[in-house]
This record gives sequence, C-alpha cells and structure tokens, in this order.
Amino acid sequence: MKLETLEGVIIELDKSTQVSGTDRRSGLTHKARFKVGDERILLKTTSEANMQNGDRIKIVGLPDAGDFKAIVYKNLSNSWQSDQPKLGFAPFMLSLFIFFTATMSAFARPFIILCLIVGVVLFNLLKVYKTNKEAYSIMMSEES
Repeated sequence: MKLETLEGVIIELDKSTQVSGTDRRSGLTHKARFKVGDERILLKTTSEANMQNGDRIKIVGLPDAGDFKAIVYKNLSNSWQSDQPKLGFAPFMLSLFIFFTATMSAFARPFIILCLIVGVVLFNLLKVYKTNKEAYSIMMSEES
C-alpha cells in the first residue's frame, strides 16, 4: 500500500493503554483513536500520544479497512512530532542467528527450517522499519 498524508483538526479523541506480557517482561502499547474530518485514525505508540481534541495535526500512514493506520505524526498546535524510527538490536541478532543456523544446517537438516523461519521474521521486521522510515521522511520533507 502507498503511504498517505492527512492534515486536520482532532475530534472525538479516545486514548487508552494496553499492557501485554508477563510480570517480568511486560510491554505497554498506547492507542489513540480519533477523527480528522470524516477519517477515523488509529495511532499505536510506545509512548503516550501528545495530542488533545482541537489540536491541528499532520499524519502519515496507511489506509486500511475501517481505520487509517497512523505511523508518524506532527502536532501542529504545539510543534511536537514523532521520533525518527530506530532499527534497534533485533535485526543484528536475527542476522547472526541466521548465519549460525545456516552453518549448522550443513550438519543437521532441521536447522534449515529454523533458518527459513528466522529469515522470514527478519524480512518482515525490515519491511516494517522501511515503511516507518519512509513515513518519517515524508513527514520531514513536507515540512520544508
């Protein structure tokens, strides 16, 4: 799908926080559902969204059945914007794991299947990162 940009005033803002995982390894997902014009927007982030009803906002994301999935946003009312996406440590570790399992597959065939599974996970992780980076680039280029 192609990334799209929306701009307008936030109405019907509803924020929530979802906790997932076990006690020792829990994670938070902050959700914000709101409308810009007639478009319903869903924003999921690791930190609480810096927005209120009535704020003017610019969003880059993907249209989806039902909700527009926001990837990055800039609150034009208070000049706050999403952080630049970071790749993190996971792709490096997955790449090492693929190398290890590919090497071990010469000795034991089950490692081939494991290598393919981890390869698919790594591919999808990099695809999401590329989309997030592209969305951030669009947001920054439209500022100039």
